[in-house]
Amino acid sequence: AAGWSERVNHQVQTVEDGKTITKTVERRVDHPVPIAASDVNVGLTLEHRQKGLLWYATYGVDFTGTYAIVNDTGAARDIEVALGFPAKNAVFDDLKFELDGKPWSSTPVTGNDRISARVQLAPGERVTLRAGYRSQGLDRWTYQFGNGVAEVRDFKLALRTNFDAIDFPDGSISPGSKERTADGWLLRWDYRRLVSGANIALTMPDKLQP
Repeated sequence: AAGWSERVNHQVQTVEDGKTITKTVERRVDHPVPIAASDVNVGLTLEHRQKGLLWYATYGVDFTGTYAIVNDTGAARDIEVALGFPAKNAVFDDLKFELDGKPWSSTPVTGNDRISARVQLAPGERVTLRAGYRSQGLDRWTYQFGNGVAEVRDFKLALRTNFDAIDFPDGSISPGSKERTADGWLLRWDYRRLVSGANIALTMPDKLQP
């Protein structure tokens, strides 16, 4: 995600001792900046694990995303670029967060759910974010475009699996192409301009329970 914010004064009316009092207060207004292009590569490694008598479809994920962000506001802006973590209690190994090839390893994690940095961009100036990590999950992997209906432009996602039994949950977007590999599938999603409230998702195959 990317965006800039400003402080705006507005008037608030309150009633005190029967009198209407108008006060001027300051509030923060956030303005999102759209992502101009996305190139995402994901590797999923299925590792069924048994606990007691039950099997669980656990998997490892290797995620890398390259995102182009353009200041299209018509003025110089101090833009915040952020990578939101998919889960709050997960472990993320080999975390990468680079703007135009410069690592931001000292950037603080904000609110325990994302890592962010600020960059000054002139009107029309572009910056490239390269982000990545290795982590683990259970049952389903999802790539979410945004909250509600979202628009994405010049979007590419390539997903490799080490398993054959692929399944896409109801309401998700199926890949545009599928290619068999030595141990699984290579799935691709490619959109020049997409407006959708659905997400990309893949369900892990289950083992037969006792």
